[in-house]
Amino acid sequence: MRTLKDLSDFVEKESVAEGPSAQAELQAWRERFRMARELAMRKAQGKSLGDS
Repeated sequence: MRTLKDLSDFVEKESVAEGPSAQAELQAWRERFRMARELAMRKAQGKSLGDS
């Protein structure tokens, strides 16, 4: 693997090969990562959870 995209593609293919439960788990991890990234961006901007 050379890039993050290569890794992402590999993980996606593996989850498909492993079946629906692996795909659901991968989706749950993606959602957790998305929320963590959003919180980190808000923190960097000096916003709290209550700010719009």
